[in-house]
Amino acid sequence: MVGGMRRSLSFPIPRCAPPNPRHRKPVRCSSLSCRFHPAVSHLDHNIRGLRAWHAAPRPLCGSPNWIAAGLERLDALLAALADLLFLPQAQEPLHRRRLSPWTDRLLDDFLRLADTHGSFRAALTELKSYQADAQVALRRNDEPRFASAVRAQRRAEKEFIRLAAGIHDVGRHGGDHEKGDGGGGGGVRGGDGGGSGDVGGGDGGGGGAWDGEADVGAAVLRWTARAKAMMRGREKEREKAAAWRGAALAKLEKLEECIEALESSSERVFRTLVNTRVSLLNILTPTF
Repeated sequence: MVGGMRRSLSFPIPRCAPPNPRHRKPVRCSSLSCRFHPAVSHLDHNIRGLRAWHAAPRPLCGSPNWIAAGLERLDALLAALADLLFLPQAQEPLHRRRLSPWTDRLLDDFLRLADTHGSFRAALTELKSYQADAQVALRRNDEPRFASAVRAQRRAEKEFIRLAAGIHDVGRHGGDHEKGDGGGGGGVRGGDGGGSGDVGGGDGGGGGAWDGEADVGAAVLRWTARAKAMMRGREKEREKAAAWRGAALAKLEKLEECIEALESSSERVFRTLVNTRVSLLNILTPTF
């Protein structure tokens, strides 16, 4: 007789059904999503904005506001790229592929952008020097222009006085000429009949002198009126010149402010560019 036997019960285990491919859960990975990550979406948004800025219509292209907007968009794009490179999910593929062609091309593009920044700053410096020279020249020519205008006005007044005196002399010579003609007529008339001819000659000479003086007075009045009109015209020209100088100085000051704003924006872009390139080089450079 066998004692101490144990009995056990066994039940068949049902096989698990294969998982439905429609209800499979996505496998998690450490790689960076190319569509739904906020950093990638932000970078894509800045890329589209920079392309839209580059495709601006012709009237806006080349204006100071257009250049400032482009610098802002470029700075935002470089900052978004730096934020993306800061993520570990973006650094991991770069660690595995340090010698990929697109990283070399990106580093070369950074160098070309730095060279472009240098040329842009040189152009801004040259433009700023031209603006300063124009502003100083315009401000220095303010008083000499007024002095030359006053001297020109005085010369014009002296010229008008000289012309009036010349016309008065011409009128006086014309009166003497008419008096001589009247005397000759009196002589002829005296030949015809004595005393009446002498009286007639005296009347003719007096009338010619009176007419000559009247003509001279009218001419002087006309030239005086013309002189006053020309003086008023010169006064208006001086006012227009002063208004033009004020408007030109205002435009030069506005240009100076625009140049300073562009210098600040370009300096910010250059700092962001250097930081982004250094971040990429730190990722690509192996650490021991």
